[in-house]
Amino acid sequence: MRGEPQERINPNFTIAWEKALCRGSATETWYPTRGQSVPAESIATCHRCPILQECADWALRHEHFGTWGGLSERQRRKIRRQYRIKCSAPESNLLGYASLWR
Repeated sequence: MRGEPQERINPNFTIAWEKALCRGSATETWYPTRGQSVPAESIATCHRCPILQECADWALRHEHFGTWGGLSERQRRKIRRQYRIKCSAPESNLLGYASLWR
């Protein structure tokens, strides 16, 4: 089951995660192993989701791994570079964090 992200910076910031269409789906669907793509039906789920924009914004600022808000890890890295967005996920925990989902 896909877990809900924990707010790391502003505890007053809330997203209606209970409205997420991915809620309750298999984690593997959103965290493909290296070299694999996220299934097209998963991306389609994102694009129908009522919290797509909030999820994508969250991911740009807080998530290094997985598919969030219809964006892959690679797509988020590109957007972060282009707009100079910093990701708050600690670099030192990246390997441990990723192993939870792979």
